[in-house]
Amino acid sequence: MRVKILTTIISLVGIAVLVTACGSSSSSSSSSSSSGNTSSNGGSGESGSGGSNEEVAWLKEFKPPASGCGSFEAQFPPDPEGALKELDAAHRETYRGFGVYPKSPIEVLKSPWSNWKPSHAAPYKVAIVWGSKNNASQIDAVNLMEKELNEAGITTSVSTTNGFDPTQAVQNLQAAIREHPDLIIAEAQVPEAFLPVIDDAAKEGIPTITAQGAVATANAVNIEPNFFLAGAVSMSAASRLMGEEGEALYVHGIAGTGPDVQAQNGWEAVLKNCSGMKVAGEIEGQYDPSIAKSETLKFLATHPQEIGAVVQPGAMSVGIVEAFEQSGRPTPIVPDFGTIEKGLIGYAQQNPSEFVYLATSYTPAANAGSAVDVARRMLAGQGVKLNMLVGEMPLITPFNVEELADPSWTLQTPGTVTGTQEPFTPKYLEAFFERPAPLE
Repeated sequence: MRVKILTTIISLVGIAVLVTACGSSSSSSSSSSSSGNTSSNGGSGESGSGGSNEEVAWLKEFKPPASGCGSFEAQFPPDPEGALKELDAAHRETYRGFGVYPKSPIEVLKSPWSNWKPSHAAPYKVAIVWGSKNNASQIDAVNLMEKELNEAGITTSVSTTNGFDPTQAVQNLQAAIREHPDLIIAEAQVPEAFLPVIDDAAKEGIPTITAQGAVATANAVNIEPNFFLAGAVSMSAASRLMGEEGEALYVHGIAGTGPDVQAQNGWEAVLKNCSGMKVAGEIEGQYDPSIAKSETLKFLATHPQEIGAVVQPGAMSVGIVEAFEQSGRPTPIVPDFGTIEKGLIGYAQQNPSEFVYLATSYTPAANAGSAVDVARRMLAGQGVKLNMLVGEMPLITPFNVEELADPSWTLQTPGTVTGTQEPFTPKYLEAFFERPAPLE
């Protein structure tokens, strides 16, 4: 009998609970009595990453352990102005591990836009400056932002790049400033390249909301799920599915970009506490499923050892699984990250005894919706408090309610899930504003 993939959200509140208990100097994610250090993969090496629901029942309420393999440290980012004191304890805890890595420029700062509002009455104009539409997630995010803003009576202009092109992205941002919109929403995949241009926009009185990469200036309003926590939690679950031993492959999106760097920091924070695990190699998929498939095939051709898990920072899971299938190799654990691909859910539905579905969720709808929500609040004069608005990606496992799945999906089903599961609900976002009010 086919086992349906159940896909609602498991809240990661437990992380915050244990982090608080462990103190502020260093902390690991929370533990549960079901997440010890002796669990097996739920199947033999020949059967890939699968196992019956009973064998992986611990995933129902998974919380990373407090020590040993699967645990990790998660400290607060620099907060030189005490800006995090503006938030309640639950919101503050979501910042653990965010932007904390060697030579990180990220600081949590008070926003200069706390008393800003447009210099004229509505209607308003928002410029959307986005990256390449090279996958379904990118396409959906842009289309949804434009649609939601237009439905709110806000005029939009949209510019995108041809492939990954930081130079073109910066030029598009500069062109948007010359149009003098009331506000800009930008995908900052190379944050350091965007920083001086966002400061230039601020001099013109134009705030910039960023997604997909935190820009280290007070003038930016960065909306960022905690990619570190998402990477660490998914690697923690993967380590237990692997029986705490074996090799993991890193498939980078674009090495050095914001989400990729933070996700890798999360992966490595877990692996350093797992003596039986190591990194098999690192390749780059450029957030493109076809490129990820090609690069994975090349890697597998020269690496005959068993791969227990493949971790990636989004939009490439289907291409990775296709590469293992084409190579005739056991399919490892391949967590979805942010983008929830219909094809991976379909593959899990068709292979319930061989593949355990695992994901941290930040769908295109969540990405677009949070940016639009913050933009509308700023245009309404609600006054954003901080330069970094951070939330936790919820964890999805085979045991959550089936809100995201369709039984007709297969590995070949294109597209991403555009459900409402997100770290930034309207209620959650209210805490980041001086004068929060419901949006009309």
